[in-house]
Amino acid sequence: FQGAVCEIQKIDFEHLEDDEKLAISINLYNIMIKHAFIKVGIPPSNSSMQRTAFFETVGYNIGGDIMTFAELEHGVIRANTKAPYRVGVPFPHGDRRRRLSLEKLNCRIHFALNCGAKSCPPVWKFTSVGIHQELHIVAQAFCESDDNVRLDEAK
Repeated sequence: FQGAVCEIQKIDFEHLEDDEKLAISINLYNIMIKHAFIKVGIPPSNSSMQRTAFFETVGYNIGGDIMTFAELEHGVIRANTKAPYRVGVPFPHGDRRRRLSLEKLNCRIHFALNCGAKSCPPVWKFTSVGIHQELHIVAQAFCESDDNVRLDEAK
């Protein structure tokens, strides 16, 4: 597994189609979280500062570009959108990693990313060919669970 982690340095993100980039990015994010938990440790769930620090400081070399989990999620997967707790986008003008961002945000990625929290969806393996159908399936599965979505019949 350690050798496979080193192989992500060779990924050529810049020349991937968006569906390929989306599938690979989600899969990388999910597996890298698990790897980082093993190597660095799991940040305490009762400390938002330590969890934030984990996602903003732990990073990997992906195709020659160093990216933290926050940068991979918001800079690449979420099409370089500003995180709710940030002032600006992850990859501002002049940042060479900006070229790696997806062109368009797909809101269903929320149902595909697993940051290790108890409420996160289960980890799936996504493919570039089936990414849109796979995202539809995981979004639907998440919403069908009473633990995730409840209707208040009284309202």
